[in-house]
Amino acid sequence: MRSRSVVPGSMADDAGVLAGDRILRIGETALRSAHDLRRALRRAGAEDEIAFAVEHDGVVREMRAPVQRLPSEVLGGHEVLYEELDRGDVRLRTILTRPKGAGRAPALLFIQGISCESVDFGATPAATLCRLIHAWAAEGFVTMRLEKRGVGDSEGDDCTELDFETEVADFDAALTALAAHEFVDPDAIFVFGHSVGGMIAPRIDPLSKLLRGRIVYGTSAAPWFSCMESSTARQLSLRGATAAQVALGVENLHAKLEGLLHDDAVEMMDGRCPAFHRQLQWTDLKAAWGRVSSPVLVIHGEYDWVVGAEEGQEIVDLVNRRASRTAEFLRIAEVDHLFTRHDDLAASLQAYGQGDFDTRVVADSTAWMRRAMQVA
Repeated sequence: MRSRSVVPGSMADDAGVLAGDRILRIGETALRSAHDLRRALRRAGAEDEIAFAVEHDGVVREMRAPVQRLPSEVLGGHEVLYEELDRGDVRLRTILTRPKGAGRAPALLFIQGISCESVDFGATPAATLCRLIHAWAAEGFVTMRLEKRGVGDSEGDDCTELDFETEVADFDAALTALAAHEFVDPDAIFVFGHSVGGMIAPRIDPLSKLLRGRIVYGTSAAPWFSCMESSTARQLSLRGATAAQVALGVENLHAKLEGLLHDDAVEMMDGRCPAFHRQLQWTDLKAAWGRVSSPVLVIHGEYDWVVGAEEGQEIVDLVNRRASRTAEFLRIAEVDHLFTRHDDLAASLQAYGQGDFDTRVVADSTAWMRRAMQVA
């Protein structure tokens, strides 16, 4: 398994691709879609040199260029470990940060949301998620990320074809792999699920054999289709739609969602295939949260218009129906769904995820984890 994903723009420049050229093929892969491009670049990562076929004004040219790989992440005072997780049919990339010179340290598995974007930030250290994860590392935690199937260095078909149950199983396997490291404190392992990752969080380690606690941010226990319909209604209302326009928007979305239940050939939604949406819709999240016995922290950003605060509070209520009452709800003022700060809700709506990264997410979650570690 080659260690780094490739840098397509630089390779194209080195090959002599010019403005106005249309790239027809990379290696042996013809480019007809974004899926083809991602597959071609993954294949290129196994080579030292790659061929391009480009067309300009009806003339097709063949050219070659050395494969350029993304830089590895660097974090002062830490090792960044690029490892692999053997899932039998495929090998998946894991990325860990580990404090240098430490003995066993507490650990955190980050569970990504619905996106099929890479969580390897070697070339984008200023990315919000990179800052989030590196900030936990700076607090002394081992951190782990998993590249989904078909993303970055991970093998497998394109992530857009990945179904929900397979994704849950992959993250569950990643948690087991994290716990197996000799530098991880087995009594201080946590997960942080963001958005749809928060819907995976109650499904992994269902018997709480490994986890000291679960943290979720911007997520819901509602049925998936209801969650999306509520989010659509909320966004339309915030944008000034009338009640009739909101109702029509929700009605149109509902029709699309119903199509996902019965037809694998319908258009993808949010970059994921019908099987993903169908399986998530069939997942009883309320029951899953009701079975959780490990402590839970539910975080909601004040300016998160993707998910409502009441949805996060419901998770707390579901967990606390057990005698242990170990769930807490935390609201962070002025923060949106993507951990960035805004002056008001309107600014959050207009500049989604473009505010300044808010370090309170790390400070508050770290304080909660330290308290959880003190509880026998």
